[in-house]
Amino acid sequence: MTIISHRIKLIKYCWRLLIIFLTPLVLLPLPLIVETAQARCAYIVLILTVYWVSEAMPYAVTSILPLSFFPLAGIISSDNVGLNYFREITTLFVGSMMLAHAMEHVHLHRRLGLFVLSIVGTSIKWSMAGLMGVTAFLSMWINNSAATSIMIPAAIAIIDELQNYQQEKSVIDKIVARRQSKEIVSDESTISLDITTCVEEQIKQMPTIQENVPIELNEQVIHDQTDRSLNTVLNSTSTNHVNYKQLKTAFLIAVAYSAAIGGLATLVGTGPNIFVKGFTDKYYGKGSHAFDISFTNFLLFALPIGVIMLVICWLWLQLLYNRKELLPWIKVDPNSLESQKYLKSLLKNQYKELGSLSWQEYTITILFFIMVILWVTRDFSSYPGWGIIFREDYVTDATVAVLIGTLPLILPNKNPFSKQWEYQPIIHWDHLSKKFPWGVFMLQGAGLAIAEGFKESNLSETVASFLHFIVGASDITIIFVVIVLSAIFTEFTSNLACATILFPILGSIAKTTGIHAARLILPSCMAVSLSFMLPIATPPNAMIFLRGNVRIIDLVKVGLGMKLFGIVIILIASMKYRTSRKVRRLEKEAILRAKDSEYTRGVSDRLLSSLNLNSDDDDKERNRRQISTRPIRQIQKELDYPIETMDQINERIQQEVKKRQAAAAAAVTTTTSSTSTAKSTSRNYQTRSSVDDRTNRDNTITGKYTSNRQTNAGKSY
Repeated sequence: MTIISHRIKLIKYCWRLLIIFLTPLVLLPLPLIVETAQARCAYIVLILTVYWVSEAMPYAVTSILPLSFFPLAGIISSDNVGLNYFREITTLFVGSMMLAHAMEHVHLHRRLGLFVLSIVGTSIKWSMAGLMGVTAFLSMWINNSAATSIMIPAAIAIIDELQNYQQEKSVIDKIVARRQSKEIVSDESTISLDITTCVEEQIKQMPTIQENVPIELNEQVIHDQTDRSLNTVLNSTSTNHVNYKQLKTAFLIAVAYSAAIGGLATLVGTGPNIFVKGFTDKYYGKGSHAFDISFTNFLLFALPIGVIMLVICWLWLQLLYNRKELLPWIKVDPNSLESQKYLKSLLKNQYKELGSLSWQEYTITILFFIMVILWVTRDFSSYPGWGIIFREDYVTDATVAVLIGTLPLILPNKNPFSKQWEYQPIIHWDHLSKKFPWGVFMLQGAGLAIAEGFKESNLSETVASFLHFIVGASDITIIFVVIVLSAIFTEFTSNLACATILFPILGSIAKTTGIHAARLILPSCMAVSLSFMLPIATPPNAMIFLRGNVRIIDLVKVGLGMKLFGIVIILIASMKYRTSRKVRRLEKEAILRAKDSEYTRGVSDRLLSSLNLNSDDDDKERNRRQISTRPIRQIQKELDYPIETMDQINERIQQEVKKRQAAAAAAVTTTTSSTSTAKSTSRNYQTRSSVDDRTNRDNTITGKYTSNRQTNAGKSY
């Protein structure tokens, strides 16, 4: 047993080393058997995923490994893989985090937390609702990472205020309970005297019982009554036990998820939304699958999805972490309402005690609003913003973030016009560098490096090529598979990289299946933002993971449910979504072309029935289709070959016309040559006949001359 226990302890303390060394060995057959760049890239991604999920080594150390793994595997050179660790998105993260830490340094986040609590109330559920609403609204207009970095200090401040109040109140309740218990004991002691007199009178009539029995009974009655009364007082005055560590985890997850949900609601909220606008303008500006994305029509499609998901996220977090306040049938402390009212008044008083804004708080607040305004007005998607002043594609949100984020390191912490002013910056670099989340910075670079590895090794095309197996299924099946694969794929790479990989594949699938491209690309654009389960999936997840209160198992537990809810909501919205009449007409034409190509009649009928057309539209479409396909079917019957696509048939018709024209030209050439030959033959014949005539004539003349000579000779003879 000692040997077994020793081995168990050894495994318990050395499991990290076992995972670090065994994972590459277990996965080694993958690149050895399949000797391709895709297999080597998959091998690296699987190793990094195991390290991140198991936390066998610090996530920052794991994030540095792509700098050596990809060059060793011959996928990305050292220079190129290093560039991924300081791109535009990481620069945006640096600038926004610098301003967020300056906000935390001047305690502006505590003021914001007290302000939110004083408005929405002091209950945990409404505090979380107010925090999620503010975060989602900010994320609709600014970057998700920036919104998360700003609201994380506010979330921590809210929980700290609640915890401090509950700790103070519990101490006061215990003191009050002890005082009440003493009063109850004194009252019960007088009552017990009457009980003992009655008992003693009865004992006198019972000689077999000893004299000390009534005394023992008296003490036991007093202690029993005292214990029951003390427990009653403590239960009535103490608040329910709350695990504030779990609540802090819930609040941090709420901030990250509400930032992701708010970002998908507007065209400027997150990277994939901006990318889908440029992608559709470039590849779907005209043609049978043409459609236009504007700020308004995208908002009409995405905003309802965001609002519904935000409400469901709030309910889901309440069920997991705060079900006592949410479910009415669970008993709650009767004094909780009174304590909440008292806490609300207390928080209002604390907010008033903060006084007016200081010079530092004014400065940081002004910088914050300037940064948000510059982010929102830089580019309005449909209309140019102030970014048009500079060279195209040179100024981005990261430019604004770094410019505003460095100002707290320069601007003074006090009014320079005040007496005895001495220059000191709002925050010193030494203080900022100690608290800056360098691990998250490396984690973002690792995600971008993995995305480039997918692209350089063509692993993304290999993974995305599996989408072609859905050709021939119904609309809802195809859209569902696209949403699920997009939601899964986004957990292992950035949502923007996922969008750049999937959108071209979805365009080819739309052409093959006859579904309009908008019904595949827009749901995929929403689904790539459902990155809830892993820290590497999105920067907001990495930020809350950095705080130490959130574990990967917490993200997986909450994120799995949110991902399933999001898939269902996006699927319903995609089936209910309808584009303009022009797009619907183009979609019908695409389906009809698909029906005349490789689709069977039953599949195409289901596609047409899924459009929910009116009867008049059905008749018009049926008549139009019969008129347009009648000559094609006649040609098909004459040529006796399977029905092919309209384009191929037109091409064959053109080829047939060209063949006939060539044959006609050849016939004309043959006729001309035969005519010339006939003329030359007739000329030769005439020449020959003339020669023969001359010969015959000469022969006749000669014969006549000879006969005349003979006659003359005979006569002479």
